[in-house]
Amino acid sequence: MFEKLKDWTLRRAIRKQAPRQVLFQNYKDIKTVLIVYESEYTEQNAIIKRLRDDLVKDGKDVSLLGYVDKKEIISLVLPKSRIIGKKNLTWLDQPNEEVILFMQQSHYDLLLDLTMRPCRPLHYLALNARADFKAGLDMTKGILDFMISTTEQSSPIFLFEQIVRYLKIINSKL
Repeated sequence: MFEKLKDWTLRRAIRKQAPRQVLFQNYKDIKTVLIVYESEYTEQNAIIKRLRDDLVKDGKDVSLLGYVDKKEIISLVLPKSRIIGKKNLTWLDQPNEEVILFMQQSHYDLLLDLTMRPCRPLHYLALNARADFKAGLDMTKGILDFMISTTEQSSPIFLFEQIVRYLKIINSKL
């Protein structure tokens, strides 16, 4: 019963959000990127860090915001990287006020949601992030501006590569 209430609350939050003014930029003009992802339980996230490094090589300023389904987080809170856990959520799986304030401090040209399966806390993070353009896997309608449909066997690397590929293709056609 609580799960249905949590799902209903998320759908309500999506419906109540103000209409977005989507600003699509050429890939080469994107300066700031926020990657939202589901962290490994060990919080090492080598794959995500590799993807961040690829974007940094392209001249992007990248921030990371992850979620792991455990109470105590061992990773440091850094200006460009943070992992949140159950302790940072309300009983409805919404990020608490501290996390929302942390997210609202910066504005991004692009949000890359590398969430590979439904995860309420990550959906809320993507919903509340201040980003001109939001892209990710086609899971929850009303949060992202650009959605990719892939097979269930795909990985965050594959999703990342597909999103960047499509953004570059679209840019070349404009």
